[in-house]
Amino acid sequence: MIGVKIYDQDANSELNPTGDRWLQFRTDGTFTSGSSDEQENAGTYILEESTRALSLDSDAGPGDDSYWKISLKGDTLLMRGVGTERQERSEVILVR
Repeated sequence: MIGVKIYDQDANSELNPTGDRWLQFRTDGTFTSGSSDEQENAGTYILEESTRALSLDSDAGPGDDSYWKISLKGDTLLMRGVGTERQERSEVILVR
């Protein structure tokens, strides 16, 4: 994860201060996320390719589930939140 924006402002120093957060998607429909070598979350995902919608169903419970619109630019995956105003103005930037 190389960037986090909330309300279009850089929130990386607050939400990814050491620059070591990661999110991994597996071909079996599961994901894991964490920092450094530590896994902090896991669950399943559904990708609707036609609408570019990504749903993350966290094992931590419904309060940790999230929905995203995605776009791919080269090796960079941009994930824009869906739902509340804050979610829709939030973006996660990942690099392969």
